[in-house]
Amino acid sequence: MADNTLLNAGTGGDTIRDKDRAGVKTQIVAVDLNPAGAETLMAGVMPVSDNSGSLTVDDGGGSLTVDGTVSVSGAVPITDNSGSITVDNGGTFAVQATATQAGTWTVQPGNTANTTAWKVDASSVPVPITDNGGSLTVDAAQLPSSLTANGNLKVAMQETALPSVLTRSNKVLASDGAQTNAALVSTTSNQIVLTRLSIACSHANSVDVAVKVGFAAATLGSSTLAGTDGIVYESGAILAGGGITMGDGSGILAIGASGEDLRLTCGVPTGGAVDISYSYYTV
Repeated sequence: MADNTLLNAGTGGDTIRDKDRAGVKTQIVAVDLNPAGAETLMAGVMPVSDNSGSLTVDDGGGSLTVDGTVSVSGAVPITDNSGSITVDNGGTFAVQATATQAGTWTVQPGNTANTTAWKVDASSVPVPITDNGGSLTVDAAQLPSSLTANGNLKVAMQETALPSVLTRSNKVLASDGAQTNAALVSTTSNQIVLTRLSIACSHANSVDVAVKVGFAAATLGSSTLAGTDGIVYESGAILAGGGITMGDGSGILAIGASGEDLRLTCGVPTGGAVDISYSYYTV
């Protein structure tokens, strides 16, 4: 028998493709790879092309074997997959060697010349030292003589300057009238630290005088049961000849917020005066 079969032989029908295998014909499914030209039937493995685009291959959770050479561009991550990686040192293989911290180290200072030496013995450059939240032990015997005296480590301490404390006084006369949020000490951005405050009403006053001193950028608040920030002292009436003193100048009495002035509000000291004296510095 021959390959292929003519349908309706008596009337000249179509020929279908089949294969004669030992007298039995087997139908053939053929793929024409060139439908626009001469017949080109696929034989063997089906060719796959990305058609000048990209081709995605799913390994189905397994692995893929590629025959031949595969070109790869860019960086390729390498992992040992919880195993090990063997490197064939066929040429020059650079490794990180163990260095002894002594003498002069030559390091790459950011240029290819590599000519700048890095001193690690602290003989020419300052070296910051921290205990990293723990403790630090220094063996003075291992330090150069410039850092020790009689076997002990020399420690340089920075002196902190003491604040410049100023003392001032203000007198409010009856002719000055009542004062409302009058600035005794002004500041733009610093903090005023009050160390002493004295208020005295003249014996000549014919009325009790209300006095309030505190910190505020513009307006002093009023004392309340719940408390009011910035008020150092407030009295509704200081008797003639009376007064108060708070602090002695040796410690901190009160601190205003940044940019807050020390201010005074008081009534008219009819017939006399009110004297306010205070010591302070700014930070």
